[in-house]
This record gives sequence, structure tokens and C-alpha cells, in this order.
Amino acid sequence: MGRHLLDPKSPLLAATSPALAQPKARTEISLSPATFDRYVGRYQFAPAIFLTVTRDGNRFMSQLTGQAAYEVFAETEKDFFYKVVDAQLTFEVDPQGKTVAVILHQNGLNQRAPKIEGEPILPKEVAVDPKVLAGYVGRYDFVPGVSLTITQQDSRLFAQLTGQPSAEVFASGPRDFFYKIVNAQLTFEVGTDGQAKAVVLHQLGRDQRATRAN
Repeated sequence: MGRHLLDPKSPLLAATSPALAQPKARTEISLSPATFDRYVGRYQFAPAIFLTVTRDGNRFMSQLTGQAAYEVFAETEKDFFYKVVDAQLTFEVDPQGKTVAVILHQNGLNQRAPKIEGEPILPKEVAVDPKVLAGYVGRYDFVPGVSLTITQQDSRLFAQLTGQPSAEVFASGPRDFFYKIVNAQLTFEVGTDGQAKAVVLHQLGRDQRATRAN
């Protein structure tokens, strides 16, 4: 990503990236509505991002937060695919046959979302003194050309990765913050003067550290 930002002629993805592979030909099978009904419900990818699965007669539908509902088609009893985009869903069930999660396969990534019952599962937000937040404001460099910029608006903190829009992050602790629009978290490393020296981005099972540049 850094090379691409510095030189647009440099490919964003490697030629061997799964995201560049041609879509696999998939064969639709018939599935009884009763079988699909056990998958109906809501699945949580991030604090404010859900996949809602419904049945409309014999049509099986899924809708991601902020997007339109699209039909999905059965490839196996547990595997489904979209026709409007190269993406697939795999439902996970426990030994008793109860659905516990769904995995979204897209652009070479496999993102798992647990099935939820009732109210969404949200991290507990805590209040942080704006003076403490001020110690986190600045630019943090992951690699040359790829940075995370932290800004503050009163008691609110925002994070913006190079090439992406700014998004608010919410405190779960004095140094720990989370996004609501994506399953990712930030941890600030702070010196004795209260100023952050680095930030660690936790996402997709990886911890990526960026040092403060200003």
C-alpha cells in the first residue's frame, strides 16, 4: 500500500493476490426454505456493522449495514454465494445444529461474525479527560506514505488512515479505543509526560505498531 501511494504506477495488489483471481464458477443447488430458516438472524462483524439474513418466500436475502439487501444462492447446505459481487457466505453450526456464526469470504479475506440474539454486543464506553486525549493528537507512521492521523474535537477523538475518511474512535480505557464501523482497536503507548509515543492497530488478528511522527 505504501509503495502504491508513493507511486501510483506501482500495483496496489500483488499479481498473486487472491483479490485479483477470476471468480470461481459456482453451481446453485435447491435448498428447502426450512433449512435456510435456521440461518435467519443478525450477525455482528463490528460494534455497528451487522449482516441481517432473512427469507422472502423461496428467496434467501442478506443485508450488510448501510447497503441494500441482496439475494444469496446455495452452493451447499452451509455455503452460499452472491451473484452481484464475488463474495460468499459460510454458516457455522454447533454439534446440535444451531447456527453460531457466518464467515464472509471476499477479496481474499475471511471475516467471521458471531450470530447475536437480542441487543448488539457493544464494548463498554468510558469517558476520558479531553486533556488526556490531547496527548494522543498527531501523526503516526506505519511505513513511509502510510500514516494514522489522530485529531480531537472537544471530548471526541478521530482517526484517519492515509487514503481513507476520518472515523470516530471510542474509549474503552484511558489508552484503549475502538471503532464502531469496523472490527478494529487502537492502543496508545504513552510516556511519562502524557504524550503518546506510538499507537498499535489491532485488526484481523494482527497488531501493527506506528511511531509518532509529530
